[in-house]
Amino acid sequence: MVHGQPQQQQPVNPAKLQAIYNKIPELRQLGPPDNDVEVLETLGKGNYGYVYRGRVRSLGNIMAAVKVVFLKESELKETWQEVEILRECHHPNIVGLYTTYMQGLYLWIAMENCGGGSVDTLYSLIPKPLTEEAISVIIAESVKGLAYFHQTNHIHRDIKAGNLLLTESGEVKLADFGVSARCKGPNVRANSFIGTPFWMAPEVIRSENDRNNWYDTKSDIWSMGIMVIELADKCPPLADIHPFTALKIILQGSQPIGLKNAKKRTKLLNEFIQYCLTRDPRQRPSADDLLQHPFLLKAEGLRGKELVADLVQKAKQVRAKKKAGQRIDIDFDDDPSKYAVQQSDGQDIGQSPAAAGYATISAVQVNVNEQPQDVHGKPIIEAKQSYILDEEILCSDFFGQFLLLGTEKGLLVADLTSAQAQQNFVFCIKGVRFRQMAVLEDYGVLVARSGKNDHVRQYRLNSIRKLIRMAFNGEVAEPPESASLFGPNPYTAGVDGSSNPLADFIKIPGTKGSTDLNIERTAGSIFMLVTVDHALTLFEWAKEPYSRFMKVKAFWLPETPKFTSVFHDGYFVRDVLVTYTSEANIVNVEDAQVTEINVANDFRSQGGVNGAPAKSNERWRTFDQLPIEAAVLQTMRMTVRRQTSINRKIAAAVSPYQDGARIVPAAKRRYLATFGLVTFIVNLRAQPIPNTPAFRWTKYPSKILVVPGLYVIAICENSVEICDIATGEKLQVIEHTNAPLQFLCDKNGRLVVASHKSRRSCQVFILGATAVLLQQIAHRQQQQQQAAQQQHHQQSPPPPMPHPQQQHPQQQPAPQQQQYSQQQYAQQYAQQQHQQQQPQHLMPPGAQPQQQQQYYGYSPSASPQPSPQPGYAVPQMGGQYMPPPRGESAYRQ
Repeated sequence: MVHGQPQQQQPVNPAKLQAIYNKIPELRQLGPPDNDVEVLETLGKGNYGYVYRGRVRSLGNIMAAVKVVFLKESELKETWQEVEILRECHHPNIVGLYTTYMQGLYLWIAMENCGGGSVDTLYSLIPKPLTEEAISVIIAESVKGLAYFHQTNHIHRDIKAGNLLLTESGEVKLADFGVSARCKGPNVRANSFIGTPFWMAPEVIRSENDRNNWYDTKSDIWSMGIMVIELADKCPPLADIHPFTALKIILQGSQPIGLKNAKKRTKLLNEFIQYCLTRDPRQRPSADDLLQHPFLLKAEGLRGKELVADLVQKAKQVRAKKKAGQRIDIDFDDDPSKYAVQQSDGQDIGQSPAAAGYATISAVQVNVNEQPQDVHGKPIIEAKQSYILDEEILCSDFFGQFLLLGTEKGLLVADLTSAQAQQNFVFCIKGVRFRQMAVLEDYGVLVARSGKNDHVRQYRLNSIRKLIRMAFNGEVAEPPESASLFGPNPYTAGVDGSSNPLADFIKIPGTKGSTDLNIERTAGSIFMLVTVDHALTLFEWAKEPYSRFMKVKAFWLPETPKFTSVFHDGYFVRDVLVTYTSEANIVNVEDAQVTEINVANDFRSQGGVNGAPAKSNERWRTFDQLPIEAAVLQTMRMTVRRQTSINRKIAAAVSPYQDGARIVPAAKRRYLATFGLVTFIVNLRAQPIPNTPAFRWTKYPSKILVVPGLYVIAICENSVEICDIATGEKLQVIEHTNAPLQFLCDKNGRLVVASHKSRRSCQVFILGATAVLLQQIAHRQQQQQQAAQQQHHQQSPPPPMPHPQQQHPQQQPAPQQQQYSQQQYAQQYAQQQHQQQQPQHLMPPGAQPQQQQQYYGYSPSASPQPSPQPGYAVPQMGGQYMPPPRGESAYRQ
């Protein structure tokens, strides 16, 4: 038996096992590990399976790293290829293969144990940047292994610090050959698009769309140059940029690639980097050429193994102190002279100076067979719940059944499914200011502009959920140490095993001191626009294994904008609107070309009170893109291709859209623009669309929302106003004259606004759809479905008539489901004694909320709101459709 069985083996499927044997007959000859392997501990998880440290008894109890891989037919070629390459290659700088075993559908690979871990783990643990002497030694040793690898007619194709392993004695080993190219002849060439995005050579990237584009071993030299930058800067160049954008920059050569601060490093190091990064592969040096460069030659004058071994030991000490929660006080002596080789005359060799370092609406179902009612004189939305809090509310969003409120003191939460008397707000995060936030449940994250410096942070929702549970149980999570606040920390990893989920977030680079945050979804992605002083930065979500927002492009502005908007074609963000005090500009994302928006005469002549001319100093108030029709968006989602590559970093970097994907042309995109007190449906140049109405407001709107095809809703200073989107007629005004209204969020058909009674007192309202609006939405959806079916039947040939004896008996109509009917909802509504004459008020007369000692929930509804019915989806009230959940969190546990 195997001591310390690493994992429970899955039952063997004989058919799968036979299919694997048919593809790789050599696997039949492998025996089981049984008594030959003693597993001691788990080292980690790689791309293809778990890695353990253990002893191989048949080889004299030699210590080995044992990789246990569950064989999948889709990954079989890459898995077995690594075994074959390891069998063929024998070099001191290439990790060695001991033996292999087969147990069920698991392949056991016993390799040379590299107890020092990977080089990227080493530099991440050591606080100071690596010295040039350390970089020279590590690169020189890795190039020696690479030169041998190229001589055996192979291309590695994934050179990076994560694939360089270290032994405790200071040896450097090249590893991970799963994506390497094996060539039969001396003409070593390949044409597959594979690798890790930030390290890929231009010729490799070019092969994505041109399979006639071949590359050779020189592509590994480019990656080697990128790895030198990685060791010096602790990250590859362009690491804060979305990988898809990074690939474009590398391919086009649109910006120089080098060290972050080249002046802090020697001229020799900078020259070596540029030597490796020669764009023309024909002029690029080979691995043997690199070994003759002065930067690598100086490694010969150093006791390299001793230098690396000391670094490995220091990294282990740092790891142990972090696990124990102790202060890092290890002496990191950067003096390279102690590693210099001494000659007979006592002079040092190679000594140089040290380097400095569509969502589901939460409402009732209605009978779609009923005709929609006349809405005149009837409320379309109404106040569902109201709360008074002794805090200034800055932002809000929904997270499942919970309502989150951001304040100066932290993040408040209330469970909306609990009884009204128990809907008290409690702090789940204390001591952190939340200015803006957006819960992205289908991505598994909460994005917030928060903290002392208004940094954009990305929290894991699993940890937020844990904090909520702790808050309701009266438990308190201790604040994390300041040293662990930036970046994912393996020792305070929240849901990954830590007892402190408060540390489970990352800060998005380049967002410190941000003043605004915009989130915009498309058919297959999600974008984020962040304003920092006089600059805009556009980010896009990068899929696994990155699972975070990464920079696409940045724009410098002449002054801080009043507000910004993001415009897309259904797939990609094409334009950004930037408004100032006296003008507004459209910035093209591709080429950064700026176009000033001219104010049309319709706006100037009707932008004042009651349709009067606008003031001379009037400006744009809102400018948002109208949502794409649900049917069109669904068709666009179907063009998002499935990624077939098992390399997740490649899948995250390439475009997810099929060739010929149908974007919404610029001429058909529509926007809602507000200038002064009037809103028009306009094109991108803010010119009103002919035969569309004007929407007039009593006060300046701070936010314009849309119920697609039905209504335009404006959140104004002292009211919420609703107009018919087809005629512009004002149908409902909900007034609140006590204090100005602030828009907080809009999700799942629920609108949250706040009224600040004083600086430290606030009333929060949750507004929702009435039965009238729900009936209209359901009726419109049914009409769209019927129109789509009719169009489909018209385009399809008629089916052949069945034989009379083959006709099926006429199906009886399905019985109507028991639904929360419109009549029942109307009866409940009548019991609430709301005034149906306009104007209405957020709170009915005489029904003011009663304030308790802390926080108290009050709802004008006599009974809880009905639970949402599964499958009942309507467009959200805001200016965009939300894509359906993806079924799992963006973070895998």
